[in-house]
Amino acid sequence: MRKCRSILVTATVWLSCGAAFAASPPATDYCQRLQQEIQGRKHGFLAGNITYYVGGFHASWELKEHETLGLTHPFHHDLRSRGVGLVQSRCKGHDDTGRGNDFLGWEFYKDTRVLYGSVVIGEKIHSHPIPTKMFWRPDRMICEYEVDGVQLREEKFIAANDAACSVIIASQPVTLRFDGRSFFGRHSVTSTAKIKYDADHNAIHIVEGGTTKCRPETDRSEHVGPIMYEGMSTVLAASRNFAKNHRFKKGGHGEWQYEFDVPCNSKGVVLVWAMHDDGRQAIQNATAVLGGSSAGILPAQQEHPTERQQDATATTSTRAREMMLAKTRQMNRQLNEDIPWFRCSDRKFEDIYYYLWSLYLMYYIDVQRGWEMEPHTQTAVNNFLGMHRYDATFQIRVGAWTANKSRYAYGNVLTWKHLFKAGHYRKSPDGVISLADNKGTTWHSGVYGNELSEHVLGAWRIYQHTGDLKFLRACYEGYFREVFHQRIAPFFSNHFEVAEVLTKMARLTGHDDDIEHWQRLTPLGEEQIRTWFDQRWQINGHKSFFGGSKDGMLMTTGFWHMRSKHFPRDYALRMTQSWAQDQEKGFTGDFFPLAMARQSMETYASNADHAFGYTPDTAYFTLDGMFRQRLGNPAWRLTLNHLENYNFHSGWNIPVAPEAYTRSGKLFGDQYSNFNAGKLLLYLEGLAGLEYSIPDNRLLVHDTMPTNWQWMEVRLPIRMPGEEKTHWPAIRYERSQSGDDIAKSIRVSDCPLRITIAPWSETKRVIASESQPHSSRMSTASQYPSYVFDERDSVAHVKLRLANE
Repeated sequence: MRKCRSILVTATVWLSCGAAFAASPPATDYCQRLQQEIQGRKHGFLAGNITYYVGGFHASWELKEHETLGLTHPFHHDLRSRGVGLVQSRCKGHDDTGRGNDFLGWEFYKDTRVLYGSVVIGEKIHSHPIPTKMFWRPDRMICEYEVDGVQLREEKFIAANDAACSVIIASQPVTLRFDGRSFFGRHSVTSTAKIKYDADHNAIHIVEGGTTKCRPETDRSEHVGPIMYEGMSTVLAASRNFAKNHRFKKGGHGEWQYEFDVPCNSKGVVLVWAMHDDGRQAIQNATAVLGGSSAGILPAQQEHPTERQQDATATTSTRAREMMLAKTRQMNRQLNEDIPWFRCSDRKFEDIYYYLWSLYLMYYIDVQRGWEMEPHTQTAVNNFLGMHRYDATFQIRVGAWTANKSRYAYGNVLTWKHLFKAGHYRKSPDGVISLADNKGTTWHSGVYGNELSEHVLGAWRIYQHTGDLKFLRACYEGYFREVFHQRIAPFFSNHFEVAEVLTKMARLTGHDDDIEHWQRLTPLGEEQIRTWFDQRWQINGHKSFFGGSKDGMLMTTGFWHMRSKHFPRDYALRMTQSWAQDQEKGFTGDFFPLAMARQSMETYASNADHAFGYTPDTAYFTLDGMFRQRLGNPAWRLTLNHLENYNFHSGWNIPVAPEAYTRSGKLFGDQYSNFNAGKLLLYLEGLAGLEYSIPDNRLLVHDTMPTNWQWMEVRLPIRMPGEEKTHWPAIRYERSQSGDDIAKSIRVSDCPLRITIAPWSETKRVIASESQPHSSRMSTASQYPSYVFDERDSVAHVKLRLANE
């Protein structure tokens, strides 16, 4: 006879209803907490709104150029171009990509050469010193140097007005020499740039100009046209006067090369770069960081400045530091007030969570011109410029969890509506409408795909989190209603849910005549849906696999179908058991998941296959399906395995966000990739198991908390319609074990919504339960017994006893 051990699990919900608001979570200096030492490991990265900074240069994680004193690669990026050129597409119809598309010059930032610093000590010039240490934070970079016994410290940031700034101090008086040039890249043909020294503002003023090769059309044919900076003003200013210490020289292609000297000591020197279409505005932005005028500029060679000049210089330095602190406050405010607060018993996973959120927020851009009329996030700015239709499938859902959804959620959906309204789409013979995968103010890529149906589900999630009918109407009318009218192209079996959501949107926006159309377009009968899945199970001879291809290329995309609520759970269990953790034929390599099954790798072994061995999108879609199927142990174990190995570098002891890893486990691609944003959903919707709907007045908690964690807590920023303040309901999960007894609790406090709690029983049999006060038990499923509490209850407490057999 087997011994049956009894386990006590307690699920607690503390619910305080009414008009009271919970206090926001305790403020944390996340900029300081996320600081990481990156010298020799990663290039630097800073973000403004339309200004970005890359310090040094790594070619896909391979060091090519160290960062140095000054501002090596600040660049303007307002989506007027996808690369280096501003050429109008000569194609007509659907292949007309507009003005500014470019398949050639995505990485133009590395051709910028703005302010490269050297240190002059006596007669010796120490060219472009390498930092002894370089620290990255979301708000700034900090570089430390030692040059011939002199210590230098530099802080770089991008101010609120999009001016890039460097503040440098030296332990002993030295001269700093900076060199650079007007823009001229590897694809440039000519330069028509103009340059002058502006004595009134102690600034170098460049009017950029020239021509470049570019490839604006999908056939990749090469054209020559104006550079993306044509007619723009670049302004370089300093807090120390260099009127008598600047030199200009014309290069071999007409570009202007410049050099200037400024003194530096313990009082420091401030350098500023600004760029704008209006030269006066560029000057104003630069001088604003220096105090608003030339009054704070100290003559370069004056060893004994007057008291007035000392005060002016101090004011300049103070103003720059005030703007730097303002940037810190802005980033900390976003990370404290605009996203869900998360803590757990393993700090490493907290750091990954906030690091990924910091990148997601840093990439937000708000141009307000052309087809860019809404703020939205981006995937990258130094290769894939802008937002991508495919990446938006999960970036839209991430935005739904922010506090200020008009700022961080709506635009991720609605920015794509502009292409459709402008007629820039492709329609297949069977009625599928596709949009381009990337766009800017006046251009699109001309590369089409069918992920838009997933945008519908993301928009619905935003509506559930806001109850905003105006937003829903903007999505449905003139966009979703027309795009999917003839056919819903499925994104890995999502078309059944998309049809259901479009039906709900029609009803809520007053288009009742559309309801029958959506129901007829995609049959939603239970038997019909099951038959659809049955027909694709184990096809082409692939046992326990869904949707396997004829050519034998098995990808993680087979798992992605599990994200549909209609996917048969028995199929999900069998596929996960057979393929998820199999190291001979399946998807486990150095960590989970490999993008391609091992049994397919010998056949498919191109350079691209090897380079993109592990990718963040495949991980999100695969693991998300496991959580949606409530697979429990495989879901949380594989998720922690992935986060710990993909997004945390154990050798450096810091979070990372690479675009990919090679099959052999080497870092690959972009270093600060927002392609990782979907992992945030694995925390909130997966491990924490959170769902809420303001229209339905419901918060559901169905956790899959790792059994090797002692506790976890999430605080959600929820804004109810008509209320200005933010509610912060706290959901705390605790688990402890003493011998054979396990205690588990879930507490929810200060929630404005009615609560349902479905605690994960860890696959153990429920042998007893009680609730205080009384609740309506909706389900007796062994893994997730579900309890609904009266909305008037201020405290709810559920106890479960489980048998560990």
